[in-house]
Amino acid sequence: QMTYLTIDNDKARLLLGELSVYNLIIIGVNPSYATDKISDLTITKVKHFSKANNFNGWLMINIYPQRSTDPLKLHDKYLLNPINILIVTMCFYFINLWLLNYYIIK
Repeated sequence: QMTYLTIDNDKARLLLGELSVYNLIIIGVNPSYATDKISDLTITKVKHFSKANNFNGWLMINIYPQRSTDPLKLHDKYLLNPINILIVTMCFYFINLWLLNYYIIK
């Protein structure tokens, strides 16, 4: 099932993926032009990597949602967007949970 969450008339993408049972989660800096209908180079690589490593789903999360192929053109418009803050917080929470499980609880 395709997951696609954008804001500001598609100028900013929060989530893109095909979720299933065993998912690869990728955290990127900011999205390019990929949509739920069109892939860009990054999404194409994510899809190939997930299949090659036996994941049956994937989710691309960006810590900053503004679409841009040039990082120098990013602005701060979405910095305090509540959805973006929630997504970034969840990313860091799950990374810390994974590190705790992998390095300490093991």
